[in-house]
Amino acid sequence: MKSYWDRCKGDQIRNQSIAELLVDWHINAGVAGIKAWQKSALLDADGIIGPKSLAVLNSSQTYVIFSRMQAAREQYYRNIVLKNPSQARFLNGWLNRTRAFEYED
Repeated sequence: MKSYWDRCKGDQIRNQSIAELLVDWHINAGVAGIKAWQKSALLDADGIIGPKSLAVLNSSQTYVIFSRMQAAREQYYRNIVLKNPSQARFLNGWLNRTRAFEYED
């Protein structure tokens, strides 16, 4: 778990809710989760949480960042099912896991 946290630079993300949602996405989807978030945030999707990614994650509109990340994560899972309908049996679990995260300031 610590390696996932460290790869996402969890200690450098100011909002705990955002950090936990991103790290869990990485746990669940690997580097593809980081890349999907970066793509949704219009960043270079390199799978590395660097200065530009941290600047977005630590922007002043934390609720907006959290909400957009949660929506991007849900879309990520829906896209998996669109590409491979046999994965549909997992969709509700993925969405429930994503929605279980709640924003706290």
